[in-house]
Amino acid sequence: IEKGSDNVHLFVMQGVLTALGQFYEDAPTFAVTGILDEPTAQAVLWFQDRAGLPQTGDIDKKTWAHLAHEYRQIVGDGTGTFPIRAAQDPQNDIPRQPLPQE
Repeated sequence: IEKGSDNVHLFVMQGVLTALGQFYEDAPTFAVTGILDEPTAQAVLWFQDRAGLPQTGDIDKKTWAHLAHEYRQIVGDGTGTFPIRAAQDPQNDIPRQPLPQE
């Protein structure tokens, strides 16, 4: 999905980025519009940088995969477990899981 696109899937991606932003002080904020506008593209660039991905501002398969993985790790996957938050708890010995490689 390229900058300027208007796509129903962008609502999902923007929601995921908004949810992840609650856990990072430096996360950019933007409106959930379903459009890959400039503020959303800046948030995608921020995420791509922190994930070690090529910084394009576009949503490609690797960016989607990393967003989904990070969301499951930090926000949870619906099972009631939060692997990253558990790993950051000094009382817990669960190791942090790496991002998927393609």
